[in-house]
Parts: sequence; C-alpha cells; structure tokens
Amino acid sequence: MKPLVRLLLQSGITYAQFADVLKLLFVEEATGAPDNRGRITNISRVAIKTGLSRKEVARLREVLAVSAFSGEGIEDNVFHSGIAARVLQVWFSDPTFADAGGRPLDLPAEGDGPSFNALVKLVGGDVPVGAVRAELISAGAIHELPGDQLRAVKRHFVPSDVGEELIVGIENFVMPVATGLARNVIRRDQLPFVQRFAYSDRLPETVIPVFRKFARDASTDFLHSIDNWLASSELAPEHRPESPKRVGVGVFYYEEE
Repeated sequence: MKPLVRLLLQSGITYAQFADVLKLLFVEEATGAPDNRGRITNISRVAIKTGLSRKEVARLREVLAVSAFSGEGIEDNVFHSGIAARVLQVWFSDPTFADAGGRPLDLPAEGDGPSFNALVKLVGGDVPVGAVRAELISAGAIHELPGDQLRAVKRHFVPSDVGEELIVGIENFVMPVATGLARNVIRRDQLPFVQRFAYSDRLPETVIPVFRKFARDASTDFLHSIDNWLASSELAPEHRPESPKRVGVGVFYYEEE
C-alpha cells in the first residue's frame, strides 16, 4: 500500500477522506455478496464482515442508496479535507480574509486583526501554524511577501502537480491488476486471467539500462500486435455490443531497490 499512500499524499488526499471512501466500499462489497441461501446480506452480517457497527452500516447503506459518490448524507466534517485545504477554503470565502469579490487578502503572519495565525486558529486542529505555513508554501499555494506578509495564489491544496497521469494510471493499471487478482483468487472454478511477471534480482548494475530499453521495445511491439488484433475484431462505430465489456492487456515495467 505504500506507493498508493505516497500518491494520495502527493494529491492532497487525507486519511479521513480515503477512510470515508473505503468504508463505503467495504459496506457496498459486503452487501453485494449474497448469503449461502442467495439472499441479500442483512445489516448484522455486513457489520460482522466489515467490523463496523450496525448503526454505521445502516447509515452507509443509506448513503449508497442515494449515490455512492455524491457525498449526500455524510456528516459535514470540516477537517476531512485537511487543515491546509480548509485554510485556503476559508481564506477565499470568509469576508474577514477576502474582499467583496472573493479575492483573498494579503495577510500578515501575526497581528491583532486578520492574520494568517488567526486564520489557522479559526480553522482549528492541533497542527502548529508554522507547519501549516510551510506545507502551503511547499505546495506553491501561498507566497511570502516583504514584511512577513502572505499571499494566497491557489484556492485548492494539492501538494504536487500529479496531473492526469495519476487518474490514468489507477484506472488503467492499478484497478485492472487488482480486479484480475481478485477474480483469480475468488473465481477458482474459471480459467484464470493471465497475470505473469518476469523479474530478476541478479542483474549487474550496468545491464539494467540495457534491460530497460529491451523491455520498452519488446513491450511496444507486443502491445502493437494486441492493438492490431483488437482493431480487426471490433464492431463498426455505429454498432454496440449487446453486453459491453472492456477488455485489454497491460504491460508495465518494474524496478525497486
């Protein structure tokens, strides 16, 4: 899970946000698995499977009934977006710290009136003001001005510019690999999906760059052949399969200390 956590942190996703999503998914999966008589799993059984209380399971099933990702029905918790993100949100919206047009005011670090120190204390939490300031500066969300003034230049807190690659990578690599693994483990009565991995921990350091290039070239040739086969077998654009499914083969390079 370490690489995934690393990506979440770089994307500004907090533990609380991730935990909320995971709780929903745990309840959704446990509810969707029928009991040995083929019946929908009841709240008590879901609670036993997931380790959540019956009250929490009932609440989350209510949320899922509306929409798993709408957020409706979830108690408002201002800290779920993280202290740094909440500071920016208040800075851009609270009339104490923004002008009539919604533009954030330049704030002194400290002072009797509106200040960065007062803003962080208003948001709450037990994180020191200096740590919040350092994190926002590191993310490029605020700039330091002469006279120890601070200027907000980003409304949303994202520690680094992860861009579209994160979403594409999770959708096209992490999710398909995990889906195939789950299917192979759970559906042992069916022919398993191909999941093969060739590796070595005994290559000389000088050979590794050569292998990188070989792996890239060989993988590209292989994927071109797969792509050509798919293209020759697809229906015309004006036709749709009766029960559409997304199929594919993925190749990835791996290297770790």
